[in-house]
Amino acid sequence: MRLHILADKKTGKIAGFRVTSEHTGDSKKFVPLVKEASKKNKIAKVYGDTAYDARKNFNLLDQLEINRARDQDQEERENAVQRFTPQKGRDRPHEEARSRRMDGRN
Repeated sequence: MRLHILADKKTGKIAGFRVTSEHTGDSKKFVPLVKEASKKNKIAKVYGDTAYDARKNFNLLDQLEINRARDQDQEERENAVQRFTPQKGRDRPHEEARSRRMDGRN
């Protein structure tokens, strides 16, 4: 199972979501999520990784007059990912312990 979410960056409020099989790619749910959310909310800018880089997605954003995140936003996204990416053994001590056991260390 996979959950696709469109959320407001400032408020964290979920603007739309879809639940699909684990085999459904993110890009396939971009158009329906953005269309649905744009009917209820004003969308100024969309952030997304390269999985969403598809002509049909760009065409929709142009049609709805929604901006894509620009290159200067890339550093902000990368910093956010680094803040929320668990470090091995730091945020998941059980993984470090398991790794030591598998290596024969105690």
